[in-house]
Amino acid sequence: MPGNELHVIYDCLDCPVRSQRPFCNLPRPTLEAFERIKTTNMLAAGAVLFREAEVAHSVLVLCSGRVKLYASGRSGRELIAGIAEAGEVLGLSAVLSSTPYEFTAVMEDPGQVNRVAAGDFLQLLSENAGAGLNAARSLSLVHQRTCEQVKLLGLSPSTLARLSRFLIQQAKLGKSTPKGVRVVHTRTQEELAEMLGTTRETVSRLFSVLKERELISSHGAALFIHNVGALELIAGA
Repeated sequence: MPGNELHVIYDCLDCPVRSQRPFCNLPRPTLEAFERIKTTNMLAAGAVLFREAEVAHSVLVLCSGRVKLYASGRSGRELIAGIAEAGEVLGLSAVLSSTPYEFTAVMEDPGQVNRVAAGDFLQLLSENAGAGLNAARSLSLVHQRTCEQVKLLGLSPSTLARLSRFLIQQAKLGKSTPKGVRVVHTRTQEELAEMLGTTRETVSRLFSVLKERELISSHGAALFIHNVGALELIAGA
């Protein structure tokens, strides 16, 4: 954000994008009940929301910023499970199932988080059908993202194939232009490497390969995908 300033929204009723969020689009009485049990936090990049295998103590509604979700192996290597965007509910599956958190969640950018204790959140769901339905919608989005990550890692025979499959996923969210499908490329090469199970150097080299084949090009933060069909052949999709 310009000047690194964040606009804090203390009252969810005043949020201008509430109706666009899968969980937050709640009837006024339910939203007022949510207001009474949530705590608003402004967090810096690098702040840890919860850790893998930790007892699920709360759910967190991400109001702004991005959150990296990752798992760690015994060797210390990290595998990114996804990047949560504003509007997502974090820790939901662990709280609902009374199991430890599946991943570690770390703020990628400065942002606002509304935190609700696990017991209070479960009571909110039991007393408000709308909240339960929206929680299910939020959980389904997380499930879809996880499925895409499983496909990315499990169905691709090579790192180039995995990168191609990732770009195909991004193209579905992009915008068609005369130059090709334009996507906003927000992930660093280090993040992509962790998602693809490889190194940053390999990701950099493979991007160069795809550019040399004129399948993609980049202009600043914008990435243009020129030939989705060719990427599908590489990915084996």
